[in-house]
Amino acid sequence: MKIFVTGGNGFLGKVLCKKLIELGHEVTSPTSKDCNLYSPIRKTDYPISFDLIFHLAAWTQAGDFCLYHPGEQWINNQKINTNILEWWYKSQNQAKLIFIGTSCSYSTANSLVEKNYLLGEPIDSLYTYAFTKRMLLQGAMALSSQFGMKWLCPVPSTLYGPDQQKVFVNIR
Repeated sequence: MKIFVTGGNGFLGKVLCKKLIELGHEVTSPTSKDCNLYSPIRKTDYPISFDLIFHLAAWTQAGDFCLYHPGEQWINNQKINTNILEWWYKSQNQAKLIFIGTSCSYSTANSLVEKNYLLGEPIDSLYTYAFTKRMLLQGAMALSSQFGMKWLCPVPSTLYGPDQQKVFVNIR
C-alpha cells in the first residue's frame, strides 16, 4: 500500500512509520520543512495516489501548553486540519483518512463511549485542543456524508512507550 503520514516525526508517527515500512508498505512522511501544513497542499506536491492517509500532525505539547496557547492552538490546528481535509477531498479522495481523536474531547460528565464523543463540554485545561479534534471529526463526517469518502478516527485513552520504541494504544 501507498501510505501518507503527517506527524511522522512525532511520538506516535515515528513508531507507526517504522512499523508500516517493516510490513512492506510504501510510506511518504514529509517533515514540516518538506510540507508546510499551515498552507494548502497542491495536487502537484504529491501526484501519487495514496491508499491511506494517517493524519497525526497537531500543534500541541504536553503539560500546561494548552492553557497558555489556546488562541494559537485553535488557529494552527484548524489550518492544519482544514488543509489536510481539503487535500484529501480534492486530490486524494480514493484514500481512507485515518486521524487520531483524543479522550480529552469527552465531557467529564459522560462515560468514554463513542456516542458521547461530541457531547458536553470538554475539560477546561484542554478545551481548545479538544474542540480542534472534534472539528476534524466533524469535517471528515461532512465530507463522507456529501462525497462518500472513507475515514476512521480511533480515540486512544492513553499512548505511552519506553524511548518511543513501542507505542501501546488502549482504545475504548
